[in-house]
Amino acid sequence: MGTKEKEKVQDMNEQKGMEVEKGKEKASEAGTEGVDLKKELEEKTAELEKCQDKVLRLAAELENFKKRIEREKS
Repeated sequence: MGTKEKEKVQDMNEQKGMEVEKGKEKASEAGTEGVDLKKELEEKTAELEKCQDKVLRLAAELENFKKRIEREKS
């Protein structure tokens, strides 16, 4: 193999190495983003559960109020 060919192979290897490093960086960023999204999903799920509980409690309170008003009318 001549000197020029060796240089071309070396350049190609360097380019591949850079591409691999870029790929690793992108994968790392995507992994971090996935963790952030998972955390946000867990937070929103907890918030939803709190809201559903609040709605259920308010509905029960309204029913109790209606029953109390009916008893007081009688």
